[in-house]
Order: sequence, then structure tokens, then C-alpha cells
Amino acid sequence: MTSEQQAIFEKENDHLLQKVRQFPLLLNFWKQTYSIENLCLPENYPLVEDILAFQEGYAFSSVVTEKLIGEKDGDFRDSWLVIASNYFADPFFIDFNDAKENFPVYFAFHGAGKWTPIQIADSISEFQEILNKIFENRFDSNYLESFLKELTSSGNEFWDEVYQNVLDMSDYTEEEQNEKNDESDWREAEVYIIDIGPNKMKIVSLLKEVYKLSGTEALQMSKQNRILYHKGPYKWIQSSARELESLGATIEIVTL
Repeated sequence: MTSEQQAIFEKENDHLLQKVRQFPLLLNFWKQTYSIENLCLPENYPLVEDILAFQEGYAFSSVVTEKLIGEKDGDFRDSWLVIASNYFADPFFIDFNDAKENFPVYFAFHGAGKWTPIQIADSISEFQEILNKIFENRFDSNYLESFLKELTSSGNEFWDEVYQNVLDMSDYTEEEQNEKNDESDWREAEVYIIDIGPNKMKIVSLLKEVYKLSGTEALQMSKQNRILYHKGPYKWIQSSARELESLGATIEIVTL
């Protein structure tokens, strides 16, 4: 990214950030997020201060000046904002035009060649409440099956897939889930980025947060051939590894 492109990016990020800050509902959603072991559900959330970087791959390409938005059927719309993504980088988004309706939440499958929105909640607050219930009862398969079955009753494609994933899950209690973790999960390990992949600005944004860098410093770090991203118990670096891979980065995990 050239210095001119960087300046454009920072200006557009500031503009989008000002827009987002007008809506407490959006800010409240990001204050309480849930990462749930179900590949369909939200796993990645934006850093509010770098909200534009989270739109990479949806509203624009890795070159910020190359917009991907349009008004034709199947285009990503200028009024849409990605508020989260799942393991597969499928986006969860709202439409700024729906502000008076308290932002219904939409989902679309990534890589389908066109964006086909599926409304999955009547408001962003309702979506957050649904995620909370799933998270709080994540070890109660009977509750989850009953709760999610109600959401699939209208034939919603997204919730049907979530429901099917729950049916396929192993039935562990919370205690059993903890006990099944092998001691090897606690060995020290490191995650390295060896190729940042196509979503450059999202990786830059992550580096900026992890290392508390300026945008310029993070951009410079992203050019290194091998970047240490996370060090800790093997068990806890897995979420970092999945996040990087979902953005298209090539990683290396080294156990110590």
C-alpha cells in the first residue's frame, strides 16, 4: 500500500467510525461478543477503531481504492456494514438504511459468486440475545436442539445449518469437556504468519492491536517474511490460528 492509499484508507476509516458511533446499538453489540464452537456462528469481530479494515473482502479488495460495492442484484451494497464473521469468513451484516428498525441482522455465504442476504434476526439486539442463549447453554444439547428448532421453523437456511451442526456435536457436559483436554494442550507454542494472504488490511489491523503499533508501523511489520503473532499454551493459540486462516493467511505453529 502506498502512502497515498494509506492516507485514503485512514480518512475513510475515520468517516465510517464517525457514522458507526451515531448508533449505540452497534457499539453495544461489540461490547459483549460470543465465540461459540459452531462453525456457522460468529467467531471474528471488528476492532471498532479499525472498523473499515473488517470490511476488506466484502466492501473492497486488499487495495482500498478497489471498491467491490454496487447496486446490481448480488452486489455488496454501500449501506451494508459487516459486524462479525464466522470460521469460513461468511459475513454477518446490517444495513444502515434499517436504523429505524433497530438494524435487522443479515447473513450471506462467502464465495458464492454473489451476495444473497438471509435475514437471521429482527434486530441486532435480538441477535445478541440469541447468541447469549446459545453460549450460556452450549453444553446443554437438549436445550440447544429445542431452541434452534424454533428458529428453523420458518425455513431459515442459516439457522437450519446451525441446528444441523448442533445435532452433529458430541454430547459433553461442561465438566467432561474440560476433562477431555489432554495435558499436551498446555504445552508452550507460537503462531507465526508466513504469508499474510489476500486480506492485507485486516492482518495489519490485527498486528496494530496485538503489538500496540501505529498504522504505519503495523504496515511495515506486515511486510516481514515471518511474523510472530501469538505465544502461549497450545490450547489458547488455536483461536488465533483459526482467525488468521479464516482471513486467508498462511500460518505456522511451533511447539516449544
